[in-house]
Amino acid sequence: AQSKLREQQILLGTVIGHAPLMLYSVNRAGQFVLAQGRALARLGFPSGDQFLGKPPEETLGVESPSTQAIRRALAGE
Repeated sequence: AQSKLREQQILLGTVIGHAPLMLYSVNRAGQFVLAQGRALARLGFPSGDQFLGKPPEETLGVESPSTQAIRRALAGE
């Protein structure tokens, strides 16, 4: 069961890493705890590591539609 779970995690990581999108998660404090996907390169980031622990305003910009959407979601909208 453990090896099957690990295989699925590797497969999912591969799919996300090659998909033309950015998959992210933020904590309740509004800081990125996950940032993956090929769209990171299009935004000028070689990896999601630059996002971790930072708010979207710092990485995506205050006026970014993504930043605004994250803030609305954290506000419960």
